[in-house]
Amino acid sequence: MMHDHQEASKRSFAAVAVAFELSLGAAGAAVAWGLNLPLVAAIWPVPALSVAVVWGVSATLPMIPVLVGMLFCQWRPIAWLRRLVTRFVRQGFGRASLWQLALVSVAAGLGEEILFRGALQPIAVAATSPVVGVVIVSLLFGLVHAASWSYFWLASLVGAYFGVLAYWRGEILSAAIAHALYDFIALTCIAKGYGVRHRPLFTIRSRSSAER
Repeated sequence: MMHDHQEASKRSFAAVAVAFELSLGAAGAAVAWGLNLPLVAAIWPVPALSVAVVWGVSATLPMIPVLVGMLFCQWRPIAWLRRLVTRFVRQGFGRASLWQLALVSVAAGLGEEILFRGALQPIAVAATSPVVGVVIVSLLFGLVHAASWSYFWLASLVGAYFGVLAYWRGEILSAAIAHALYDFIALTCIAKGYGVRHRPLFTIRSRSSAER
C-alpha cells in the first residue's frame, strides 16, 4: 500500500513538472502568435534540421565539465546551492524512472526555450540590440530559476549560453536539444546519485571530520 502511494506521488510530481514546463511553452507560443513571430520555423528548421540536431548535441558537451565541477565544488555558495537542489530533486524525482526524467527534461527544454528564446528574446533584441536583448532575457531566465543568488547568476549564465546559441543559429531547436540533454544528465546524476567511482556526489565533509 505504501509502495503504491509512493508510485502515485512520483507520477503526480513528474506530471505536474511536465505540465508546468509545457505551460511555459504555451505562453511563449501565444506571445509569438500574437506578434506574428516565426516560431514554427524556429522550432523546426526544416532545411537545416539535421544541422540543428548536431549543434544541439554538440552544445551540450561543454556543459558537462561545468556540471561535474558544480557537483564536486566545495565553495560555500555552490555547496549550499548543491544541497538545496539535491534536496528538491531527490524529494520530487528520487524515485522517478529514467523515462520520467527524460520526459520532464524534454518538456523543460522545449517549453522554456519556446518562451525565452522563441518569444521573449526576439522581442528584446528588436527593442534594444542583440547583446542587450540576450542579456535581458537571460536575467529573466535566471530570475525564474532564482532559488538563491548563486542559482540566479548560474541560471542567467546558462540562459545566456542558450540565448547566444539561438541567436547565432537563427533557430531554437539547437538550444532546446542542448537544454533537454543537459537537464536529463543533471537530473539523473542528482536524483540517482551517479558519480565517479561510485562515491557519493553530494557529501561535503565538515572541517572537524577532515581533521580526523
